[in-house]
Amino acid sequence: MGACGTRGMKDAYGTWLEEGSWVECTSNGTVDTRQGTGKIERFRADDLAFFSWPGWGTYVYGEADILYYGMRKIMADREGKKLKTDQLVKTADGLEGVVADVGEYNVTFMFAAKDWNGKRRTYRQADIEAYGIKVAGTLDSLRDRQCVGGACF
Repeated sequence: MGACGTRGMKDAYGTWLEEGSWVECTSNGTVDTRQGTGKIERFRADDLAFFSWPGWGTYVYGEADILYYGMRKIMADREGKKLKTDQLVKTADGLEGVVADVGEYNVTFMFAAKDWNGKRRTYRQADIEAYGIKVAGTLDSLRDRQCVGGACF
C-alpha cells in the first residue's frame, strides 16, 4: 500500500489502491474516455500518489483530486486497456484465453491449453503484466465472422 507510514489511499468508490493499479476517470458515474487509463507509479508518505497517464505524462494527486476526478480502480491488460468479461486475451508466450471474471484485485482467465495449472487461472495486476497479457478482441468479434467464398472473415 505504499511507503511505510502511509495510511494508503482509496479510489473515489472506496476500493483500496495499490502501486501498479490502473484507474479510469469517471464523471457522474460514467467513464471519461478523454483521459484514458492511468497507472499508479508510487505513493508518497504525505498521502500523495504519482499517476502515469500514457500520452499525458506523470501527475501527482491527493485524496481530494481522486474524488474530484472520480478515479476508479480497474483491472487492465499490460497496456492499460480495461479488462471485461468475455474479452479474448493473449499472453506474451502466445497462450490464448477468455476473461471469465473481473474482481477488484484479480482477474480470472480461461485458457485454451491445459497444463499443470489447469485451464482456469486467476492473476493480480502484477501477474497480468509479468505474463504480458493483452486484450486481443471480444467474443462478439468472433461471432460476427462469416465464411464467404471459401475464406473466413
